[in-house]
Amino acid sequence: MIYEENEMIGKRLLKIRKVNELDYYDMAAILGISEGHYRKIERGIYGLDIPKLLRLYEKLDVDPMYLLLGKLDLSTAYTKISGIVDRKKMLCELLDFCIREIRNSTDLS
Repeated sequence: MIYEENEMIGKRLLKIRKVNELDYYDMAAILGISEGHYRKIERGIYGLDIPKLLRLYEKLDVDPMYLLLGKLDLSTAYTKISGIVDRKKMLCELLDFCIREIRNSTDLS
């Protein structure tokens, strides 16, 4: 089953892959998954988990909020210290985003 959100993330990954002139194999290697698994993510069949979002940021400087929302959130700054992502800060910001989204969706109900 393809979820709309996964499909949009897949389209953004395709764009990132092409901009960086990478093939399916290269992206799969970055994410630590098989090429077939990566192709399913790009098609929207599978989603991305937090460790994969972190790898994309570490290896390609892809903002997780861009993948999730389709726009850059300029208020986020995942400081890289000696080339290492501040994972704690990134996870906190992603969790805060998820909590806000859940609250907004339940407020509308």
